[in-house]
Amino acid sequence: MAKQKAAQPLKRAAHPKKNKKIIRYRRPLNINVGMIIFALIFVYMVFSVTATSVEIRYSFTKYKKAALSIIKITQELSSGRKK
Repeated sequence: MAKQKAAQPLKRAAHPKKNKKIIRYRRPLNINVGMIIFALIFVYMVFSVTATSVEIRYSFTKYKKAALSIIKITQELSSGRKK
């Protein structure tokens, strides 16, 4: 039987100079009708959710102020004093 040689690590080849004539291929952006419709629906949903949350916050503040004023008036009437 013959002796086997020890496995030698592979040597990396030196990086050759880049050829400046070669231009890297850039894949074209594929936008189809479905993607446009999806984007429009997504933007609409984001807008409607933010508008609704702002409206709810505003109406809650408005009704909170009204409720506090009603409580204040009720307390004044029950205590018997008027402004």
